[in-house]
Amino acid sequence: MKYQRSRFQPKDAQILSEFLNFLRLNHWTLTSMAYQRRPKHIPLVTPDELIEDERKPERLGTFLLKRKERIICMFKIDKHPHDEKTVVFHNAETHPDFQRKGIFWRSLCIPYLRNICHGNYNRIDATTWVLNRKAIPVYKRMGFRLVPKTSLEMENYLPVIVRDPAVQSFFSKYDFIRTLQCRRSYGYDKLDIGAHSVFEYNWKSGDDRLHVQIDRIQKEIIKIDCRCA
Repeated sequence: MKYQRSRFQPKDAQILSEFLNFLRLNHWTLTSMAYQRRPKHIPLVTPDELIEDERKPERLGTFLLKRKERIICMFKIDKHPHDEKTVVFHNAETHPDFQRKGIFWRSLCIPYLRNICHGNYNRIDATTWVLNRKAIPVYKRMGFRLVPKTSLEMENYLPVIVRDPAVQSFFSKYDFIRTLQCRRSYGYDKLDIGAHSVFEYNWKSGDDRLHVQIDRIQKEIIKIDCRCA
């Protein structure tokens, strides 16, 4: 089954509006708006509104996954409004027929996540909600960590980690997505170690290991332990 990735263009506005309105009218609880109570009058979107939305100065792109010219997944990437080194992933949508199959992450999100990690950004932010239990563990497998005392805001420090010179001996041998270790979890991810509140990242392949700690308050790497033959 072949999929086509593309960036939203005005010619996509009609089919994208039909895709979004179908989800909102028929599958509200499976959309990115599911954290809200379904209103009596569902907010629908027009092609012109989508085109105008794409012109926002912070928008880096709306990215689509198609199969036979049919949109099955989408999400948006924006520049963070207060941090030029951070981008925001949001408005992820997947047609119900293609959910729970890993298609969104494998075929759409991960390729763009890799691009961000090899660019000039240090962090990726995202927001989910507490009942989105099918997606939270997957976000974590992609490097996102749940921020304590928030309504499930998430931060991903893979971009700053994979560019650090101290980890190149590991990542020159192993893929930073495939070897990332994550236990299945729905809760907050911070650990208190000494005076630091940290997010941890662990990679493993055979006997080789990489352990990284991020100070989540200072938002910087404070420890790298690389054991790579």
